[in-house]
This record gives sequence, structure tokens and C-alpha cells, in this order.
Amino acid sequence: VTDHGKRLNRYQWHLGQTLCLLNNGAHGLTTLNGLEYGAGAGIGHQNVIYDNCLGAQHSIYLEPEPEQLWAALPAGRALTIPHHTVEAKNDMTFDFRRFDANVVRLFEVYQARGSFECDDCLGIFDTPWPPPPSEPWYWTGAADPDNGVAHLQDALAMGRRMGVIASPDHRGFWGVAAVYARSNAQSDLFAALQARRTYGISHAAARLTLDLRADGHLMGEAYSLSPEDCPVIYGKVRTDYQHPQNGDLGRIEQVKLYRVGDAAPGEDGEVLLLEPDAQEASFTFHDADCPGTGSASYYLRVKQSDVFGIDTAHRPSLAWSSPLFIDWDGSGNGRAATIEGVHPEPMPSGSSGTVAITVRNTGNIAWTEQEEYGVVAEPVPPIDGLLAATPVALGPDEYVLPGESHTFDSAITAKVPPGDYSLSFQMSCPAGRFGQIASATLRV
Repeated sequence: VTDHGKRLNRYQWHLGQTLCLLNNGAHGLTTLNGLEYGAGAGIGHQNVIYDNCLGAQHSIYLEPEPEQLWAALPAGRALTIPHHTVEAKNDMTFDFRRFDANVVRLFEVYQARGSFECDDCLGIFDTPWPPPPSEPWYWTGAADPDNGVAHLQDALAMGRRMGVIASPDHRGFWGVAAVYARSNAQSDLFAALQARRTYGISHAAARLTLDLRADGHLMGEAYSLSPEDCPVIYGKVRTDYQHPQNGDLGRIEQVKLYRVGDAAPGEDGEVLLLEPDAQEASFTFHDADCPGTGSASYYLRVKQSDVFGIDTAHRPSLAWSSPLFIDWDGSGNGRAATIEGVHPEPMPSGSSGTVAITVRNTGNIAWTEQEEYGVVAEPVPPIDGLLAATPVALGPDEYVLPGESHTFDSAITAKVPPGDYSLSFQMSCPAGRFGQIASATLRV
């Protein structure tokens, strides 16, 4: 429940709080109190969101500088979202040199004025829209990172760590914020916004679901890798759109994974492109060319087929994930494993059986089924007829957190003469093998 802070008198502010309280929980609706703070170029606009219905009133008149606003907001109980950051018509640009990482948690990547992803990205209104004879109302200027004026990619390249949402502003269906929360209670929704577990969709009808993870971390999270490690990234997207008249189903046309930080902002940051032409698509990707030093942000952009008859030249159906933030600062020990036990049972010649391998995750990266973690088992030296199922992967929804142990059961086929045979075992993922190599003797 929100409006421009500078336009609200005390009565109107309390009316908004009352409406928030009355509607919270009604028919499954959750409401939060907020306001739009802003002025002209350099200060720009920010949407303030509180964790309840009773936040204090603020405005450009009470706090004329953004730093004053951030200091006045209750710690951990409010956040701000930079809004139309490169707006051109009224010169309401936001200066990302002025920043408070504890308060500015999210970035509005899309709204009625179009995309704010990068200067030449899909969905940007780089010319006035709508076209003549209508009066143009929306358009976007060029980013100027040297002076703090930034699209999403520019802000990420400046080291500004923000999650991503979309929101409509003046047109109610252009822009939707999606949130991964434990429930729709006020506290859980706000905690998810604060944690950047969010993504943005360009249109309310698109019905896009998006998931992005890396090394067991959810979108919006930051973590460290050792210099020799590169991330293993998992993504999944789905559209459930169906045209209400002709029944046509939406299709995922394009999935792009971007890395920003070591590369210049813009399309040059693309590290993966998929064109699935399907309702659902997923991938597991090892970025073997990661920088291995400094920091980088990874995020997804998804394009859906346009089936609902809108101005697709200006309004493609898009979704953006919140980024994952990775530091190669040496503080994390990355992927590491210790094999705690291998228990091969004797097997008759010509038979099949299993070997139990217990492994402890001694790194700082979670192992997940989606990221294809498992154990490689093989005879040393290789022997015809002695075969192992390689790799033995984690099962559906299984994961191993740092410090935890897991037992893998490796299937072995022993079509060899009786005798003692040496087997080796090591953890594996798309980035390659890692951790301790353990040996055991199998008696056939």
C-alpha cells in the first residue's frame, strides 16, 4: 500500500496504514506498507518497503538526501528499491555511487517504462513509446556508469549487489515481482525480499517460473570459491501460460546466462545460450572460463513466446533472475571431500553387487542432485569385465551440506576370474573430479 511520499499528508499516510492493516490476511492477501521516495537527477526514485503496516512516513522534504533516508529507516525492518534508474523523459536518474548495501537490496529491472537491464538489451525503450500519434510517455536514456547512472548490468559491474524484481508503476500489468518465501506471511515475504530470493517478470500474464542456483546456493546469495574452482550453475524455467481464447500454450524461446564483473557490461557478458522452444527447460553448466579472481555476478534472462497479442516489438515476454554473487577471495575452500569409509563385500565371479562409499563434504559448497554431484568408482588398473556404474549420483532432492556425510551405493559387475581387485573412489561433478582418492580391495 504505497504512493509518492512527497504527495501524502499525515491523514493520507495513516489512511494507507489502515488499509494495509484491514486487508492483510483477507482472502489470502498479504499487504506491506511503503512509499515512493524521490526527486530529480542524481537522487532518483526509490520504493521503500516496510516489513509490516506501520512504517514511519518519509519524503524528500523530510530527508532531502538518500543517505538521510537510509539512516532514518529502521535497521532490518525496511528496504529500498531503485526505480526507473535511467529514466529519460523527466531526468529522474539514480546515482549508484550513493549506496547502502544494508538497505538497497533489490533492483527494478522492468516496469511500464520497459527494461532497465542494459543499453541494448531486449525490452528497452530507447526511443519514445508509444509511437505517434499517441503522446510518448516512456523512454530510457543511456547509462553513464562513470557518473553512477546505471542499468542492472552497469550496477552489478560497479559491485552493487542487488536482487531483481519487476513492478508496474503506472500501468498495472507491466511488471511482476516473484518471491521465493516460506509462506505469504508478512515476516516471511519481507525476509525473502531482504535475502534477494526474487525474480522479475515483464507481464502479469506470462506465468513464468524461474530457478537459478550455483553450488547449492539460491539466487540472491553470495559465496566464496577458491581460485582453482569455477561454479557449477543449475537453472530451470517453465511457462504455464495458456491463451484464454485459442488455447495456445506459451513456449520458452530463449534462455541466457550472463556473467558480469570481469567482462564489460552488455551482451558480451553472455556465457550460455539455450533455445529450447518448449514449455520447460533446465541446464547444468560448468563455467570453465570463470575469472578465478575478483568477483562476478551470474543471472538469467528468459524469453517466452508472445501469444497474448501485445506490442511484441516493445513488449517481449521476459523474466530475470536475481544474481548469484561469487568472490574468488581465497576465504572458501571450495569443493573438498574426505572418504570416510569404503565397504566392498566379497562377490561371486560373474555376479553383480554394490559397494557402499561414505563421503564427508569438507568444502564450503553444498552438493546437490541438480548439479550432478556423485562418486566415480573404477578398477585400477582398468580390467575388462570389472565394471562400475560411474558416477553414482545423488538421488532426487538429495543434497549434502558442508560438514555433512553421505553414503553412495556403487553398483559393481564382476565378470572376472576369482581374485583380489583394486578399486578407486573419488567425488565428481561437471567441474571434474575433486577431493580425496580412496582405494579398496574387492574380493571376487
